[in-house]
Amino acid sequence: MGQQLEFGPPRQAWMRAVSHGFEDCVRQGDAPIDADRAREQQMGYLDLLESLGVEVEVLDADGFPDSCFIEDTAVVLGQRAVVTRPACAPRQGETELVRSAFEEASLEFVEMADGGGTLEGGDVMRAGSVLFVGRTERTSPDGISWLADVASHDGLEIVPVEVRSGLHLKSAVTLLDPTRVVCHGDGVDLGPLKAAGLECVAVPEAAGANVLALGTQVVVSTAAPRTAEVISSLGFEVHTVKVSELHKADGALTCLSLRFAGPGQWCA
Repeated sequence: MGQQLEFGPPRQAWMRAVSHGFEDCVRQGDAPIDADRAREQQMGYLDLLESLGVEVEVLDADGFPDSCFIEDTAVVLGQRAVVTRPACAPRQGETELVRSAFEEASLEFVEMADGGGTLEGGDVMRAGSVLFVGRTERTSPDGISWLADVASHDGLEIVPVEVRSGLHLKSAVTLLDPTRVVCHGDGVDLGPLKAAGLECVAVPEAAGANVLALGTQVVVSTAAPRTAEVISSLGFEVHTVKVSELHKADGALTCLSLRFAGPGQWCA
């Protein structure tokens, strides 16, 4: 049986500072990036989380251009976490500081060993006792199998999801609440999500596919104003934040933080 926990907002979140080499991050586009503006927007994101009751700790960038996208480096299972193995070689060193942070906080964790496949947190979406995991260029079948073995000890089931296009699963699908997700485009096979009983709410903007659910409140990028209206019409309290420079680096709202639920709860 899965863990009988309630869905709620995160109690705590970790972030990593935008690196001074942010312009050299791994990305698909080539639009010029303003790193100073990215830092300002990241601070706006941090301020919003804190205003909504989340305790935020910011870890150093340690010179890694992509380090602000901290979600890719770990998966929180509940009472413990997984330190992942990113697919891009330039990013694999990012996990060292996250591992050290877990150790300093006395949080139990399991680390993915070299040769055990690849796994990035942007491909993992939790809904109750199920972890939907995207099959992408960043997360390999071996990585999914490894996570399935680890997560089974925490009462969690793994459901693989085929991602036909896009960077990560959560580039196209993210959780609204335990029964609903938002989605955009046809790059993800929604069949496994629907089979699990999730309602898939289509949103009109690509930037609206990645939202950050905080209990009954939802954070939406200012790049997706129509999505914000759709979500608001469903009864959620919507907050918007500008992350345009981070979008240029293939970043989105969920990947900017690593979130931890309070006792007896799980969070998006």
